[in-house]
Amino acid sequence: MPLLLALQRLLFFSICIALAGCQTSSNVIVDYDTGTNFSTFQTYDWLAADKGTANDIDPLLAQRVQQALRTKLLDAGFHQAVSQQQADIWVRYQIAAQTRSQQPQSGGSISFGGGSGGNTTMGVSLSFPLGGDIAVKEVELMIDLVNVKNNKLIWRGSKIFKLAKQSPAEMTAVVDAAVAEILAFYPPKRINKTY
Repeated sequence: MPLLLALQRLLFFSICIALAGCQTSSNVIVDYDTGTNFSTFQTYDWLAADKGTANDIDPLLAQRVQQALRTKLLDAGFHQAVSQQQADIWVRYQIAAQTRSQQPQSGGSISFGGGSGGNTTMGVSLSFPLGGDIAVKEVELMIDLVNVKNNKLIWRGSKIFKLAKQSPAEMTAVVDAAVAEILAFYPPKRINKTY
């Protein structure tokens, strides 16, 4: 009986660890000017001709970011202005990317079962990847909103995400999700604190 109790405890802790590993948390960082009334902004234009990207950044990645921004800004109620002077805000994005090599991850699982005769079974499965390291591009995306009237930064959101061995369609989906996650924090929700 003590062995059965020990196995049940091991199973419980294994499930807890697995569930904790499945939880996702946002790594979006947002900062903004607390004195800004964000409800007055309805039109945007791009701040610079190069869209804020560095010269050494993959132009296809920059195109994906800009297209995702157009779509998400439209979803947020913004329309692109006819000219920079007619815009309420300027949008600037910056991309910093580093390619690193990463070892493929190994994995394992433990399973338990019981039979009608009071027998308990346990199985262990391990997987070890074959082959060498894979190239992973770690991308930091920063989105800035600048007030046209005073040329002042009023909102900034950033996120780090990874790209590796995806098809072009999958890379587009990753970029779209990153932009959507950042812009989910716009407009900022005010937190009223009483001290």
